[in-house]
Amino acid sequence: DRTVRVWNLEQGTARILRGHGAVISSIAMSEDGRLLVSGSWDEKVRVWRLDVPRPKVLRGHGIGVHGVDFSPRGLVIASGGHDNEVRLWDLGRAPSRVLSGHEDHIYRVFFSPDGTHVRAPATTEPSVFGESRTGHQRSCAVTRPTSRRWRSRSEEHTSELQSRQYL
Repeated sequence: DRTVRVWNLEQGTARILRGHGAVISSIAMSEDGRLLVSGSWDEKVRVWRLDVPRPKVLRGHGIGVHGVDFSPRGLVIASGGHDNEVRLWDLGRAPSRVLSGHEDHIYRVFFSPDGTHVRAPATTEPSVFGESRTGHQRSCAVTRPTSRRWRSRSEEHTSELQSRQYL
């Protein structure tokens, strides 16, 4: 029905967020619970302040948006989509920064727990990592289905993708 419902579990009520013109494929909530971001096949990212009726609409993807995430501090949003791009949206300014490098659709985006990296898995190839502050990109090699390996500065890190923060 192209809506997002935000449930108040204590009261048993829901706020219905309307505005997308196509299927909503991804949502994320800021850690403080005041903002919600949604991505849709209508090529738009919408940022909802839960105390304001109308969202801020972010435009830039050329085809549907599949994944969205907030940085840990909630100041930057990452989005990825069918256009093979990751966009970083600084909520304090525009326009978005583009991280390119995938040759296939991006279905999810994730900030690292410290907010310095973005992970963007695509369907059939290694992931591209970018530093969220600089937009500098790193490639990632798939070593087995549940882990990713990438180089960050002079250290090599391996990240198991089974922890809750990456799901």
